[in-house]
Amino acid sequence: MHSFKADLTVIDGSRVLSTNGPNGPGKVLKENTIIASRDMVAADACAVESFTWYGRKYHPRQVKHIREAHRRKLGRMDIENLFIKTITI
Repeated sequence: MHSFKADLTVIDGSRVLSTNGPNGPGKVLKENTIIASRDMVAADACAVESFTWYGRKYHPRQVKHIREAHRRKLGRMDIENLFIKTITI
């Protein structure tokens, strides 16, 4: 089985559908955040930790597809061990 990795992953977190995703309707958070990474798993993991989902905070290891992608070495979910730069615009 072949795996493909993105060269760049960009997650638009300017408005986050925090309930009833992906189609809604649901609660929309105005977070004004953009996440960009060369590591698609780390980007997804950062999004999970950055926002509130269904009124709760989650860790990447609690999300099955992120754990599986990390296990398959498609990227890293251990964002606490990665350098993350935040830019406010």
